[in-house]
Amino acid sequence: MHVTPGHDRPERGLHARPPRRARTDAHPDAFLPDLAMALNNQSAHLSALGRREPALTAIEEAVTIRRRLADAHPDAFLPDLATSLNNQSGCLSELGRHEPALAAIEEAIRGVLPLLERSPGER
Repeated sequence: MHVTPGHDRPERGLHARPPRRARTDAHPDAFLPDLAMALNNQSAHLSALGRREPALTAIEEAVTIRRRLADAHPDAFLPDLATSLNNQSGCLSELGRHEPALAAIEEAIRGVLPLLERSPGER
């Protein structure tokens, strides 16, 4: 990255890492939820543009991050994981991959049901 004379904003090369991802590498516990949310949103926008394979790649990364977060803190992150799994299911279905789409949505349901079955005082 370099600064062009007369400009106070650095220029980024094609392969520069986005600032959010760089911060996530330095402090993963603090920024991974934000990165997962951004990837989830990116996937939705890519899908809306008909770019289904890149949308699937983005949502798969979001699922991987959210699964890791949910493993460490299930009560806090299982609902987010379920959301990303739901979106992954939609991406897979749009690509005609119906069996993996079904598996993703079933995983989402299995993950959230225990939370829903608790009494409100236990949540």
